[in-house]
Amino acid sequence: MKIYQYMLNRLTLLYLSFPLLIFLLFWLKPIFSLITILSLILILISFFKSDDNKEQYIQIDKIIFVKTIVIGVVWCILAGIGGLFYQNQPDWHYHNAIMHDLIDFSWPVIYDNGSALVSYFGYTLPSALFGKFIYLLGCSKSIIFRYSNYFELLWSSLGVILLFLNLFSLIKVKDSNKLFICLLFIIFSGIDILIPYSGIVPIQNEYHINDIIYPSNTTQLFFAHEQVICLWIIISLFLKNTKNISNFGLYIMFTLLYSPLVFQGVILYFVICLLFELIKSIIKKSNEILKQIFSINNICSVLVIIIILLFLYTNNIFRPIVQLNQIPYNPEYIADIFWEAGIFLLLLLPGNYKNLIYWIMFVYLILFPLFYNMSISDSLIRNTVPSLTVMCIFSIKLILNNEINKKEKIYKVILTGCVILGAFTPACEIVRGFLFNVYKENYKVPLIKDDIQTFNKDFNNYQNCLYYISKNPYDFTFWKYISKNKKSNVEEK
Repeated sequence: MKIYQYMLNRLTLLYLSFPLLIFLLFWLKPIFSLITILSLILILISFFKSDDNKEQYIQIDKIIFVKTIVIGVVWCILAGIGGLFYQNQPDWHYHNAIMHDLIDFSWPVIYDNGSALVSYFGYTLPSALFGKFIYLLGCSKSIIFRYSNYFELLWSSLGVILLFLNLFSLIKVKDSNKLFICLLFIIFSGIDILIPYSGIVPIQNEYHINDIIYPSNTTQLFFAHEQVICLWIIISLFLKNTKNISNFGLYIMFTLLYSPLVFQGVILYFVICLLFELIKSIIKKSNEILKQIFSINNICSVLVIIIILLFLYTNNIFRPIVQLNQIPYNPEYIADIFWEAGIFLLLLLPGNYKNLIYWIMFVYLILFPLFYNMSISDSLIRNTVPSLTVMCIFSIKLILNNEINKKEKIYKVILTGCVILGAFTPACEIVRGFLFNVYKENYKVPLIKDDIQTFNKDFNNYQNCLYYISKNPYDFTFWKYISKNKKSNVEEK
């Protein structure tokens, strides 16, 4: 069967746009809502018109396509999405609280104490909207929450399947190897088994004695699917054509909505690529770059980006703070970075030494631990997700590339061995889930992590709630002038 590239790109963009559309429609005053939604529509129309090549397509066997869907759905179920399998803690407590509040409160979400929900909820909006529709049918809260989670499983599975299809487009291999792309992406990880383990979480070797944590793809999905699924898709779109500056604005717009911390890790790629193309254009005395910079997509994205930035700025947690890491480099830290990323970067160097994206990734993964935001505990983990995704895709390309010389084959064999060793980490994630499912009575760990239930409470016992809410939202420009004006809006059910 044929999957035309332009249809895949359009479906992918619609998938990324739908949560943003919900946000613009329900969080902003009518005038701002109208302007930004028209901007989003113009972006979609412009993108569709510029991407109408009906000759490029992905050739895929129907059985391979079905297996790809099955792999995507099963991976999401194992991650705990939908509440059918063990959910890793503590992240799921907060995600489920966001789901409850988005369903139980009218939008924008303002709590009884005047605080507001301001981050990490963009991805959950379609599921919460589905929950509100179920509410109209008169269902109980537990039923609404359960079926909203089922919807999120479908939504996440669709996202992962779109990711895999975009990877098929990006990594050219024959049909029989396409499933290896999926499997390699799922098991990709640093070699955590060779790094001292802190024992913070049972059967979880991702937490090291040192603070250097570069999570595996499976760990990212299991702990923060709402932040990484769309980011993975955006990175795959970006890598298809890193020189196409005209779409950078919409990539930034989507990334901001889904994860401010991940945004801090991806913005460097767009800025450096833009500067690189600008310098090349100046040397060639060409004005073509200006047309791309001031494309409809970028111009229309700027307004939406400014509004989202003003919205996120109402939470002190996300104001830019870059400071020198308080713990200097030492042999243990160097060993951590080497097994997490360094060995992969060295093996990828011979085939990518002329690739600008490789060098951005290299510098980011090696130097970023010196300059991360110490005020946010998971800053390093989330900021490095884009670079780890790029490293994963480059590694898969080399492993599945059969048109290489003898020297590169040696690197390929060593890299394959590193990926196999790294697979111990995602295996731990999955095995832990099975253990807690089978022996849940012994472990006394609930499968669904739902202790918090709502952020409409005293924050003293839940300090991490400050990552998601703003205590005094009406002190800021967004809530004063741009958002719908409400002081409290609990919907009693």
